[in-house]
Amino acid sequence: MKKRGSRARPKASSNVGFHNNQQKKRVIDLTQIITMISEMFPDVDKAVIKELLEANDFDQEQTVSELFEMSDVSQQKQDNGKFKTQEEREQEERDIELARQIAAGIDPEEEAKKREQEEKNRREQEEKDEELARLLEKEEKEQEEL
Repeated sequence: MKKRGSRARPKASSNVGFHNNQQKKRVIDLTQIITMISEMFPDVDKAVIKELLEANDFDQEQTVSELFEMSDVSQQKQDNGKFKTQEEREQEERDIELARQIAAGIDPEEEAKKREQEEKNRREQEEKDEELARLLEKEEKEQEEL
């Protein structure tokens, strides 16, 4: 008679440890993300941030945007009609943009350099367009005179 189960059983796959490590890494990454966002919004409970991240499929940028919207509404309630100066509104917009860039993993300094270069290119193109328009206008006048 053959013994049932006498064949050696395969050992547990070493992938189990790998999957556990991956799972631990995701938990650590999630904890770091929640901590980072919590530092941007210290008045928001970490559980709320986690729920919002989960609701947004862990899209950090969307989560930060929604938190800004929530804090804007909250701030409006706190302000009770207090008007902000143009400078305060502009600074707030810069702060929001910086937080979004950080959440999206964008280097703010690189982004600023990129915007400056784009602005410089735009101005140069406008100057070229204006010069071309002047030349065309001049040529049209010369043609009319003939």
